[in-house]
Amino acid sequence: MGTCWVLCTLLLVCGISCINGETPLLSLQGTANSYAAFSSLSVCPNSQLTLNFKSHLPNGLLAYMDYENNSFIQLKLEGGAVKLRVRLSNGNTLKLSTGENLHDWRWHKVSISWSQKVTQLKVDNSFQTGSLDFGSTPDAMVPSNSLLYVGGLPNLKVLILEELSLPTVYYEPRFSGAIVNISYINCSSTPTITAPELLSYDGLRTSEDNQCTDENTCENGGRCLNTNNGPYCDCKYTSYGGANCSVGECDQIF
Repeated sequence: MGTCWVLCTLLLVCGISCINGETPLLSLQGTANSYAAFSSLSVCPNSQLTLNFKSHLPNGLLAYMDYENNSFIQLKLEGGAVKLRVRLSNGNTLKLSTGENLHDWRWHKVSISWSQKVTQLKVDNSFQTGSLDFGSTPDAMVPSNSLLYVGGLPNLKVLILEELSLPTVYYEPRFSGAIVNISYINCSSTPTITAPELLSYDGLRTSEDNQCTDENTCENGGRCLNTNNGPYCDCKYTSYGGANCSVGECDQIF
């Protein structure tokens, strides 16, 4: 009990708190450097990935795992729905989507379950299944040196973009909100639920509250991000700038 208390105290200083004294909660700013990296997940029949999240924004990368032979798992929030994209090393691909209006700053549970030929994406009580055949190589997605990235990817000084199986994932909007209770069922003769090890992170908050209220609205499609310095308007995906994304490109020139 003492060890858990000390560990949680150290994590809290870095923007990570603990649920029930042991489960890490990540409060991600969603800024350009925001991400967390966990130990790898093997994907095969009977494996599973589970996490809980809450966010006030409809778009953001929840998780990404890169494997050899151009295979990957991408899980993201897009338009308020959770979307999954998987490509196996044997070339088989799958896209699933479920849920709506999930950017309501409430906790939502996401789970991905794999069997020999069917994959299920479940968010709370909503789910979608699709055909994804592992074929004769059920261990086709056992990683070597890859990590599970949550909320975004580290900067290009750490990653080599051309070596990613899905290079465009680097440009996905980073997740702004909180993620907790990440768990795996890895490939094993005796499947067991385990918590992955947190290996590295950046761009985390020291609190979990939502500062992006109606009074802090960003204009012209700008994304309001919760940061340690207060609400911040991210204008990256717009043609505007300024503190509230209200200054047009021509206005900025003159």
